[in-house]
Amino acid sequence: AEDGIRDAQESRGLGDVYKRQDEVTEFRKEGYLDPTYIGKGGLLRNSCDAKLEYNFLHLTFQEFFAARFIARKIKSVKKEDDDYWREGLKKNKFDPWFAIVWWFVGGLLGAHITTYGNYDYLKKFIEEIGAPPHDLLYKYELTLQTRIFQESLLLHDPG
Repeated sequence: AEDGIRDAQESRGLGDVYKRQDEVTEFRKEGYLDPTYIGKGGLLRNSCDAKLEYNFLHLTFQEFFAARFIARKIKSVKKEDDDYWREGLKKNKFDPWFAIVWWFVGGLLGAHITTYGNYDYLKKFIEEIGAPPHDLLYKYELTLQTRIFQESLLLHDPG
């Protein structure tokens, strides 16, 4: 996922973020990933007819699905899921290619507030952004926290 997000031209494929390879193979057998179907669907394209390689037509789709994956890890009760997203955030917090992913995560966690009235996941995510490592003046972290908070409020109107 990280390599695909950093590749400005196209995503690397579906297997690492959204579906496992065996599921892609099953989808292909059922005709869902037929190249003619994909071309009409709008989300994916077959990068090579001979291989099971599919790319999102626009990087934003991959960023959204990566954010959805991370938001699910944040809401999970499994320790390995908690460790996974925290390590990923530490590793990529300052990477500009991930900024939109973090904004999407904030929006998805904001939707959880609207649906369930639970701020815990968003609070955990914003607090983790403020955790080490830090930038020199904390400016990037504060800007990122502010943007995530704004994204989370787009769907939630408390008044």
